[in-house]
Amino acid sequence: MTTMQDPARNAAPVTLDGEIVGARGLYVGTTGNVAVEMVGGGSVTFVGIQGVLPVRPRRVLTAGTTASDIVVLS
Repeated sequence: MTTMQDPARNAAPVTLDGEIVGARGLYVGTTGNVAVEMVGGGSVTFVGIQGVLPVRPRRVLTAGTTASDIVVLS
C-alpha cells in the first residue's frame, strides 16, 4: 500500500485548467508563476517557481500561470 509520503510513481504533463486526481506534487521545468486550486478548496499563486512544488493541486489554472513544462507527480 502506498501513502502520500511515498515517492511519486507516475508523471504526466499538466493540462491547464484540467482536473488533477491524486497529485503528490508538481515539477516545474521553466521558471514562472504557478496558480493552483488546491484539493482543500483554496487558490494560490506561487511566484518564481522552478523545480518540485510539494503541493496537492486540484488544477493548475491558466489565469496567473506563467511557468511552463509543468508535470504532475502522482
